[in-house]
Amino acid sequence: MARRVLVTGASGFVGANLARRLLTDGHDVHLVLRPSHQPWRVAELRDSVTVHSVDIDDREGLELAFAAARPEWIFHLAAHGAYPQQRDFDRMIVTNVHGTGHLLATAEQAGFDVLVTSDQNIRYQQNLAGRKLALVALGSKVWPVVTQHSAAIAVQVAQATPGGYDFIEMPLPPKPRGSG
Repeated sequence: MARRVLVTGASGFVGANLARRLLTDGHDVHLVLRPSHQPWRVAELRDSVTVHSVDIDDREGLELAFAAARPEWIFHLAAHGAYPQQRDFDRMIVTNVHGTGHLLATAEQAGFDVLVTSDQNIRYQQNLAGRKLALVALGSKVWPVVTQHSAAIAVQVAQATPGGYDFIEMPLPPKPRGSG
């Protein structure tokens, strides 16, 4: 069954690959991309998705994106500081703390039950007490590892309870012998 899906952080490696997979599976995909995003990972997707050009820290912009997309599923993959060149501490706080907080509040206000995120620190960065929204946090941001756990992700989403927090362990495969 096709769903309307909202993906934050879709210009990143995992987000772009997830968007491709969702399109392949026949979903109606909406991407929340900051106005200054690097377009090369999603350039070939633009004709197949709806792009909402909004910074995750823009609460009003997020609300407009939610109203336009009317998503059934949300995948929160936006982050700043994941790449070595992303060293701006203020931008990390704005994106990872303030922006994520706006996203959680907007999702709850829209009546969402579950949000899937790759933010492994969300429970430390956000006050989750009293939230109705269940969070499922992925234990890896490495796309091949995430895809190997798709069944576990689906089970956790199905079993999520209001206000709950579930972390899915996703250990990296062992390095081949003789490699660094």
